[in-house]
Amino acid sequence: MAALLVGVALALAAAPPVERVFVGPESVASPSREVSPASEDRSPIAASAEELPDEAPPEEEAIAPARARPIAEAGGEEAEGEDDDAGGMRRLIVVTTDLLGTASRFDLFRHAGGRSTITSEAAKDRGSSSVGEVLDRAAGVRSVEGNAGIGSTSTKLNVGVRGANPRLSSEATVMLDEVPIAPAPYGQPQLSLFPLSIFSIDNYDVVRGGSSVRFGPRTSGGVFNLISKPIPQNPRIAVFAQSDQFGDAGAAASYGGTHRGLGMYFEYAPRFGRNYRQHSEFQAHGGLVKLAYSPRRSLDVQSTTHLFYEASNLPGGLDEKQYTEGDRFRSVRPYDRFIGDRIGTALRARWRPREDHELQTIVFFNHTTRMSVMERLRSLENEPPTLYFRPRRYDVGGIEPRYALRIRHKNEAFQDVSFGGRVMLERGRSRECRELSPPDQPGVYSGALAASCEGLTLDQDQPDPQIRRDSDARIAAYALYVDDKLNLLDSRLVITGGARLEVASLAGRNNLSQRALSRTYWQVLPAGSLWFGPIDEVAIFAGYGRSFGPSQFLQVDTATSDMNFQLNPEIADMVEGGVKLMELAGVEADVTGWYRHYQDLSDVGETMIDRIAGAHVWGIETEVSWEPGEIWEAAEGLGVSAGYSWTESRISAGQYKGNRLAWYPSHEVWGSAEYAWPFGLKLGADVSHNSPQFTDYANKPAGFDASGATGQIPAYTLMGAFARLRAPLPDAWQIEVTFGVKNLLNESWFMRTDDENRGILAMRPRTFYLSLGFAHDFLPRGARAQAEARRAKQRGTAGAIGARRIDAWARMRTPWRVGQWL
Repeated sequence: MAALLVGVALALAAAPPVERVFVGPESVASPSREVSPASEDRSPIAASAEELPDEAPPEEEAIAPARARPIAEAGGEEAEGEDDDAGGMRRLIVVTTDLLGTASRFDLFRHAGGRSTITSEAAKDRGSSSVGEVLDRAAGVRSVEGNAGIGSTSTKLNVGVRGANPRLSSEATVMLDEVPIAPAPYGQPQLSLFPLSIFSIDNYDVVRGGSSVRFGPRTSGGVFNLISKPIPQNPRIAVFAQSDQFGDAGAAASYGGTHRGLGMYFEYAPRFGRNYRQHSEFQAHGGLVKLAYSPRRSLDVQSTTHLFYEASNLPGGLDEKQYTEGDRFRSVRPYDRFIGDRIGTALRARWRPREDHELQTIVFFNHTTRMSVMERLRSLENEPPTLYFRPRRYDVGGIEPRYALRIRHKNEAFQDVSFGGRVMLERGRSRECRELSPPDQPGVYSGALAASCEGLTLDQDQPDPQIRRDSDARIAAYALYVDDKLNLLDSRLVITGGARLEVASLAGRNNLSQRALSRTYWQVLPAGSLWFGPIDEVAIFAGYGRSFGPSQFLQVDTATSDMNFQLNPEIADMVEGGVKLMELAGVEADVTGWYRHYQDLSDVGETMIDRIAGAHVWGIETEVSWEPGEIWEAAEGLGVSAGYSWTESRISAGQYKGNRLAWYPSHEVWGSAEYAWPFGLKLGADVSHNSPQFTDYANKPAGFDASGATGQIPAYTLMGAFARLRAPLPDAWQIEVTFGVKNLLNESWFMRTDDENRGILAMRPRTFYLSLGFAHDFLPRGARAQAEARRAKQRGTAGAIGARRIDAWARMRTPWRVGQWL
């Protein structure tokens, strides 16, 4: 299924007009359907210089997708493969090996499964301080804080969809520009160290279903593609800062531009301070470097490198008595903390040997180290603290070749065929050391032991008593896939089928017991879907897919033999179907029903592993948004949206048979409203409600567990509001100011953690936040005056862009001013 429409680049000049259509994996263009992949949610005042052509009127512009040959197009090179058609237009169709396209509205509409996107602009408006907080706004996504012992700070990620446990996103595939970012995607998928700043991400693409066979293992928890900031054509600097009243502060500074054909983007994004809990001080430093070069028209080369460091305290949970009788935001665990760093890089080369063919090869590597310091629960009040130090180290390297081509048939039918593979090597090393402090000096040895635990020599005859665990593991994974998408009836009917073969060879060794285990997994993962759009604005779809997850490094360390049931792979089969609307009287909607069956579902924690032999999960996801200005000019600038998610589950085998899966409330409801004035002011408010949910497979009621680690979480309702002002300043400067409040009604709500820092974690109270951003474009000579003239024209001709009361396909031909903010 490679090659469906990624976007359209359209330029008009005094000479005969030229039309450029970029064909990507989830969009298809026909002569009557031109598509702009530009993001519709960005501000015109943030537009960079390459988005401000000299003479084209606003209603005749279109912006090419950032990934579609940005260097070659910027250099003015003539695109190859252009042909005159009967209409006097020339069309260029480029088949791409990208898996998800540009995440435009049209891509979402053509996707045969549940899918949604969130822009960085929407995330900043609502004061999001973490990626998890951003993704929690996506339909059908469970994003929770505190359901893992080391996952109670904003630099962790806990997300999942459709019954998959969100614990540290271990069931989800999380990618940066379609490259996996887990410490080890096969053996250590937990994102206890999330290596990206929210300021580095331009768009959040959330694929709940309809995942193609090309994403690899662990897609039952969803596919989350985080799209990084694009490289601008003209030099651009930007700074952004954000903080709340508790001292949770973040900042970012970036520079990007294209110089003599070499595109570059540099960003530094620190985050520091504390949140609303005691013992929550933290600091994190993130960096992103992107380079792009096109040595010839048919070849593009790009690299993306990210660096990250974090040091944070962990507040820990409270028991039922401590939570109800004292300060619910206090911490009773003064020694728990987390330290980690990460470096990752990816190099991709894209070659188009001929029209309708593309080869892409991605090579990537990442190195991750992390260590948690956790105090063991004390059995006696006066017992001295015992601290456990758990350093871990992971190295991952991989290569992914992909090839896509188009086969044309009679009656304008065609099929996009893609195939490729992956080779990935993973290595992990973990150790656990114990420190017993003197009663009068708790934690006195913690600093020295933290520095030396990983370096202690393991003597097999007389092992150091401080070393409690020592193990290493390796995985060699190989995958092949083929995907075929057949387009019929002028691309109104799309039939997709494919399969992926996964082979993973896992070996692990417990260096204390001298026990070694190995196991080889293989699985064929079929997938198929049907998408039908009887009219331009309405589509129906149905699909089936299978997800696979091999055993993890932690499971090998705890298993007693290679035949142990804990080493069985996890299998998830899912079917779904639904209806989508796009620009039907300003309405966009997605209604999806789905069912999933789990076999050998695993929940891997820091100190324990839960195994569910079988489970059934089903539900409905609904999301509707409306822009009344599409049909009523007086309401231009107003937007409203609402959503509802219903999830039910039943465990079908084992000791928990008949119970529900954890972390998924039966009902989730949310809604929002926004109004934007032409001069740059925007006001918005939102509300969300979650019904009660269980935090364990035994389905314990609230108050059953005195430690607070497990039990039901009561229903809660959250509200928020914001005001944002964007304005252009003289000399191509722009300013952005946002003020808002989260949990406006100061609702008391909480989550739970069941690891060593077990207990109740009080969640965010009423929080006020403020953000401020500046950006400056170094425009070419004459472009600055043209930009100012265009903005004045836009303000004076609201009908040219504002009142877009047109059909769906014409809407896609109407350009949107694409801005770029941090």
